[in-house]
Amino acid sequence: MHGITYVLISVCFNVFGQYSMKQGMRKFGEVTFDNNILITVTKMFLLPNVLLGLLLYGVSTVFWLIALSKIELSVAYPMLSMGYILLMILSYFLLNESVTLYKIIGTLLIVAGVTLISR
Repeated sequence: MHGITYVLISVCFNVFGQYSMKQGMRKFGEVTFDNNILITVTKMFLLPNVLLGLLLYGVSTVFWLIALSKIELSVAYPMLSMGYILLMILSYFLLNESVTLYKIIGTLLIVAGVTLISR
């Protein structure tokens, strides 16, 4: 496989890792540190969706490292901005989060900016 394919796979695992952690934190609720910080953090990290998200992050990292062994960082890194677009789409359809015109424009500006910087 080409290095760019590994970047795309890494981005997908990263996005689904974020989604999974968000699902876990929806069940957990808002984090406050009124109680013992260590207990709160431990409870968060023991949530099944959070653990799955961290596992997906780990897999994403493996594919990222493979990609970096095949292509230049200056080529690979800007491609991570595709995660912004995928995550916005996923959040809209699976988490019922709002996607406003400002969010779309802002995300596209980030992607455009990262692309310009990488040239």
